[in-house]
Amino acid sequence: MSISISELGEVMNRKGGDVIPKVGMAATLFVGSDCYPMVITKVYTPKKVEVVHLDHDFEKYIIKTDEGEYIRPELAYAYTHISGEIFTMRKNKRWVQKGVGLHGCGSIGIGHAEYYLDPSF
Repeated sequence: MSISISELGEVMNRKGGDVIPKVGMAATLFVGSDCYPMVITKVYTPKKVEVVHLDHDFEKYIIKTDEGEYIRPELAYAYTHISGEIFTMRKNKRWVQKGVGLHGCGSIGIGHAEYYLDPSF
């Protein structure tokens, strides 16, 4: 399920208001040049979600739709029982972890899950 750098950039730069978050929707956590797959487990408001990390072999559990990628319904329920991290959409339209500054490290892109560890570090 690997995507090109330009496609990944589109996900990373996707404005938060362009996607309506839903439970079971895939997400990617961007930390520096690394990417980690996540899934939305709770939607508190359209600008506040809870996410949990997916296993590295997540690709077999993903369903692609016109709205984005989702985890298979039979697994989504299992993930909703795991305590996750809260992310909020900020005024610059980035999803950043609650309690972290506006330009803090570690934002998420919603609608696609990707796993990548930069080998240069």
